[in-house]
Amino acid sequence: MSGLLPCGVLYPAFAASFATGSVAIGSMVMFSFFLGTVPILTGLGYLIHKFRSKVPAVYVSGFGVLLVLLSISLLLFRLYSHSHSESCVHPI
Repeated sequence: MSGLLPCGVLYPAFAASFATGSVAIGSMVMFSFFLGTVPILTGLGYLIHKFRSKVPAVYVSGFGVLLVLLSISLLLFRLYSHSHSESCVHPI
């Protein structure tokens, strides 16, 4: 199941298991990570299901639109707004 989670938390867990240098210990590290994530993900799924059943469908689609707009605005902010450090040299 852990291999199916494309998240930023998974990759340091992989790095930690590779850094052990042992297949057995690395497997134990990944199994520990798996045991730690299952209750959290199960509980989160349960809470989202409970929350979703109480929210009208109009609000759910509104949340989706808000999420898309927020994502686009953050992407544009990162593309076009950056700070210059003192070492930044621009040709004249």
